[in-house]
Amino acid sequence: MEDRGGRLELMLPYATLEPVRELLLQQFMGEKFGRDSIWETHLAEELWNTDVDIDVVLDEQVMRLSDVMKLQPGSRILLGTQPDSMVLLRCGTTVLFEGRVGRRKNRVAVRIENPVIRQQVGL
Repeated sequence: MEDRGGRLELMLPYATLEPVRELLLQQFMGEKFGRDSIWETHLAEELWNTDVDIDVVLDEQVMRLSDVMKLQPGSRILLGTQPDSMVLLRCGTTVLFEGRVGRRKNRVAVRIENPVIRQQVGL
C-alpha cells in the first residue's frame, strides 16, 4: 500500500489438506524427488492472483433478537466508534490489523496502523 512492501505468510489448515492428502502424496510419472521449481513457481503465481476478502469492523454490538427483528429500512444503529477510533481488519474470523478510517481521493480508505496478534473471533 502506498509503494510499501511486506511479507505474507500463508497457513493452510490441516482440515483443508486432509481430504486431498493421498493425492498430494502420490508420485506422478516423471516426477523427481526433492524440490519441484515448476510447481513452486505455479503455486506462487496463483497465490499472488488470489483474492482475499478483508472486513473492516467499525463496531460490534449485542442486540436482542426482538430488537433486530424490529429493524426496517431507514432504522439507525448508533455505533460506538469515533472518527479517530481504531477499527479492526478481519479476514474471516481472524483479526489481522488495527487501522484508522479516512479518505483517499474520493474513496473511503483504511490506513493499517498495527498488526494484531493472531486470534480467532466467534461469529
